[in-house]
Amino acid sequence: MAPGVGQRHRDEEIFTQNFYKYSWIVLGGVCLLFALPHRVWKYVEGGKTHQLCQGLNAENEEARNTNVTKTVQILASKEVGTSSYLTKYFMMSWWSALNPLVALVIIDSSMSGKFKFLGYHFFLDAANDGKINDFYLLFPLGAKCSVSAYGPSGQLQVFDSLCDLPINHLNRAVFPTLW
Repeated sequence: MAPGVGQRHRDEEIFTQNFYKYSWIVLGGVCLLFALPHRVWKYVEGGKTHQLCQGLNAENEEARNTNVTKTVQILASKEVGTSSYLTKYFMMSWWSALNPLVALVIIDSSMSGKFKFLGYHFFLDAANDGKINDFYLLFPLGAKCSVSAYGPSGQLQVFDSLCDLPINHLNRAVFPTLW
């Protein structure tokens, strides 16, 4: 029997999760968050790095020296040699370095603050000797669901059923990996 499924005791707290239906949006947003600095840098940089490195691995010595001279001339030009190019580079580097922290905050806020300790609970589960862990409560594979339907008299009837949560098979692999 899965945690949370079966008879509920009066003193037992009802544990609800609301991020399941939005987990794919959060993960897609984090992916876009990581891809955005790369795309912005490619646009801002304009192919200058490719231009600098082009031909530096030439076979003969004369062609290589010519290409090194061209590279030095490009670096000495105002277009690449100015501090604005370096400023843009360092800004993109800082943006890329802050991305994991922003992703951590986004994922943690979508999971009601439970993502911070997810790895701890994941590794604690191996030494837990079959006891129910917070990791299994966070990503249950089955849950008790209350289904509301209108009965023959037109009144709302509530039925308890067992719901399978197939997205948690994926979430159990993805979120500990991200942690």
